[in-house]
Order: sequence, then structure tokens, then C-alpha cells
Amino acid sequence: MKIAPFLLGSIIMACYGEVPEGVTLALAPQWRVFQDTFSSKYSFTDQWILCATIVIKKKSQRIAQLKKITVGWHGSPINSLSACLYHHKYHHEQFYPIEDKFIADGQWDQKKQWLTFRFVHPPLLTLYTTYYLVLSVSPELIASLRDGSFYLDADNTRIAASHE
Repeated sequence: MKIAPFLLGSIIMACYGEVPEGVTLALAPQWRVFQDTFSSKYSFTDQWILCATIVIKKKSQRIAQLKKITVGWHGSPINSLSACLYHHKYHHEQFYPIEDKFIADGQWDQKKQWLTFRFVHPPLLTLYTTYYLVLSVSPELIASLRDGSFYLDADNTRIAASHE
């Protein structure tokens, strides 16, 4: 049997319906309102709020990619929610939601009350990867958000990892 040279370096990936062994997910609540740092001629009706950090740790050196992550909501029902996920590599520097750090837009499911982030270009996971969940919300929604909480739904999160 002849093997094509381009296949020799390929990695076989398995997609998990839940988090694979050796990978842990944690969501830490945050509350940081980003002020408008642009010129006063720009005004935004919505507030940008860092509401959580998501930390993914993996014990193995295996290559792993984040395919989809789902964040659920406990609290008063929310009709509509706009959210983005950001990746900030430099933990010693303060995080700001800028375009260079943008990873994905969230899709809100009003019935299930959860945000789903799907990745067209799945990011590689390092041994310690941190994502930042930023909401864009109206001032009226802020009180509801303060009274509830977000959680990670591991059953609806997809991580692809190389076979050992």
C-alpha cells in the first residue's frame, strides 16, 4: 500500500460530544462595564459588559481545537442577547474587547436560554486558554443580568482532540 506524502503529517481528530478526558472548563463570573473610550462624537445606546471569563485547561500535549461552546443562563428569561467571545493571551495586561482579540459572535436561543459560539476556524487550545464573554446590552437589561448567572453547558460544547 502506498501512502501519499501529504498524509504522513496529518493528525487524526476526534470530535467529542462533551469535554474530552484531561480537559477542564471553568466559567468565572465578572462584572466590568467598558466605558466609551472614543471621541465624544460617538455614542452607543448599549453597554459593553465583561460578564465572564472561560478558562480551558488541558493536561495533555495533544492538539485540541474548540469547535463550539455553549453558555447557559439562570435567571429571569431574556428575549434577546448580543454577545461576543474574545481571546486575550497576555494575562498580565488588562483586557479590552478589540477586533484583534475577537473570536466569535454568540447566537442567543430564547427558548433554551443559552448562547452558542460556533467557530468557522476553530482556535487551538493551549495548556491554559482564557476566553472573555462580553455582552452588548441595553441599560434596562442590566438589572436582570445582575440577578442571574451564566454557566457552561459541557454537554453542548464540542472539542476536537488528536488521538494519542
